Amino acid sequence: MTAELQAYANLMGRQNVKLANFLHDQALNIEDVYRSNGLSGWTALKRAAGLIVGDVGPEEEYFGRRFSALMHTNDPAQIALMANLSAAALDELESNDRAELRLQMLAYQVDGTTARVGSGRAFAKRLKDNLNSVGELRELAQVLEGNALPGAVPVPGLEWASLCLHGHYRLNEILSAVGFLTATSRPFSIQGYCASRIAKLNLCS
Repeated sequence: MTAELQAYANLMGRQNVKLANFLHDQALNIEDVYRSNGLSGWTALKRAAGLIVGDVGPEEEYFGRRFSALMHTNDPAQIALMANLSAAALDELESNDRAELRLQMLAYQVDGTTARVGSGRAFAKRLKDNLNSVGELRELAQVLEGNALPGAVPVPGLEWASLCLHGHYRLNEILSAVGFLTATSRPFSIQGYCASRIAKLNLCS
C-alpha cells in the first residue's frame, strides 16, 4: 500500500493526492486504508510514504486508528459535520441542541471506551490540535458521501435526537443522541438498558 501511494504521488504530484481519488484510481476500498490492525489511517499511510514530514500530532496515531469506527456512517448531516469540523469555530459546532448532540455522537463514536469522557467541544478541540487528523476526517467524509442517504427523514417521535430513518448508527452514537451518554456521564453497564429500545428503533446496521 505504501509503495502504491508513493507511485501514485509521483504520477499525480504530491499536492494533488486526495483520499477519494486515490481509492478510485487504484480500485481500492476504504477498508484497505482503515484496518483493524497494523498501519491504519490516511495520515499514517501518507507518513509511511513520505508525503507528510514533521512532528507527529499529540493524538495523530490514535485518531488514525479510531476513524475506522466511522466507516458505517450514512447520515448526511453527520457526514457534513465531519467534513466541516476543520473549518468551523468551536462555538459554531454547538450552535444549537441538535448540533451539540451530533458532536457528542461523533466524539463518543471515535472515543470508543468508557474511559474517554468529555464534551463534544473538548473532543473537537483535541482534534483541531492535530491538524493532519482533522484534515483526514474531512477527506474521509468526502469518501463516505458516496453512501449517504439521498433524503434524510427524522425518526418520528425522536426528531430532537438527531437520528434519521434508515441511518446506520453504532451503540455509542444512539445512546449519545438520546441523552443516555452525556459530556459528564458515560455509564459502563448499558446493554440491558438499551437492547430492546435499539431493536425497536431499527437504526443499527
